[in-house]
Amino acid sequence: MKWLCAVATVCITLLTAESQAGATTYNYTGNPYTDYAGAGFANFGTNMTGTVTFNIDTSALTGGPDLTTPLDVSSLVMSSGNFVFDQTALFGDFSFTNGNITGWQIYFINNLTDHNGVYAFGSSTAGGFGDAVTDLGLSGLGAANSEDCGPNGTNVPACAGTWSITTSVSAVPEPSTWAMMILGFWGIGFMAYRRKSKPALMAA
Repeated sequence: MKWLCAVATVCITLLTAESQAGATTYNYTGNPYTDYAGAGFANFGTNMTGTVTFNIDTSALTGGPDLTTPLDVSSLVMSSGNFVFDQTALFGDFSFTNGNITGWQIYFINNLTDHNGVYAFGSSTAGGFGDAVTDLGLSGLGAANSEDCGPNGTNVPACAGTWSITTSVSAVPEPSTWAMMILGFWGIGFMAYRRKSKPALMAA
């Protein structure tokens, strides 16, 4: 009987763990760029946009630990005008309050190296940094940023734009989980069968 209870407990635990797992996607809308250099307006557009998908359900997450790429992020894509960068080029660090992304830092993994003519790219709430993309004067693409978007050209955290949650999807159990569950239920059935057949054998 104890063995049956243990198997049942394992199966219930697996089902509960899978039901709590999930994936959550957010879309980013940056504040309008306030400063341009060179051909920055033509190349980098009016503001930064992006999307991030986490491997877990973050719709109610608060506090740390922060979620980072690539461990907790299945997809990270940031765009500025004609330029698009994904998680192969970007590092991201995210913190949450009641499921909302309230703090983040996103920048090139290999900073100050050539990414199709862009040498520096970032979005951050730290120090009112905001969004920025630039060629550092090396490729003729120019630069754009949303720094100094506050009153009288001051830096404020709001310069960094906002993330809005779009989807929160529960995960489907993996094949290995299904296999363990089936094995557990088979074990319960087998033990029940043995318990029923044992009195018949003793009577014979």
